[in-house]
Amino acid sequence: MSKTMTGATGSPNPDLKAYGLKWKQAIKLNEEGARLWARARELGREEAVLTEEIRTLSTAHMNARAAALRNGGPEPTRGAIEATQARLEAVGEDLRVTRQAMGESHAELLKTVAANRDEWGAEVQAAGVIALEKARVAADALSAHLQEAAELGSVFEWVESGGERFAMDRGPAVTIDALLGQQRRALGIDSVEMVA
Repeated sequence: MSKTMTGATGSPNPDLKAYGLKWKQAIKLNEEGARLWARARELGREEAVLTEEIRTLSTAHMNARAAALRNGGPEPTRGAIEATQARLEAVGEDLRVTRQAMGESHAELLKTVAANRDEWGAEVQAAGVIALEKARVAADALSAHLQEAAELGSVFEWVESGGERFAMDRGPAVTIDALLGQQRRALGIDSVEMVA
């Protein structure tokens, strides 16, 4: 499951629900921004399609006019071109309004995050400490399993040698202290002690 979503500016934002955070206003604004971004992309695609359609219709209309002039036939109408141009104008207006809403939504999200920065930052740090402790416990368990496998490999070697050779392999140790330190710094909790 992705833990990011596209914000109102098109840049990635954290999917707050995916992290179990209960920040209702920020979640609402994040989802609103993602919805507005998707709408703007769809309108942009439609605008491009309509622009190309007008180009194609204009070329066909010009060819039909030339043929009518040569053959003495009736002048072709511009109905399809005008209808497509009207739709293009409507889409362009929808896109401008959507972009304005995107800007307003993004500004409100920034204000909301700034207003709650200290409280939310502490909440994220606390969750980060718990996640880092789980990672340390998992690394310790992995090291123990790798050590056991290395020791069994030594026993297997002893069996294969007919009982003549035995040297206990210490096995690989999984050390993640550097990674844990890096993540503590990223969370701004470098000085916080890990829970034992």
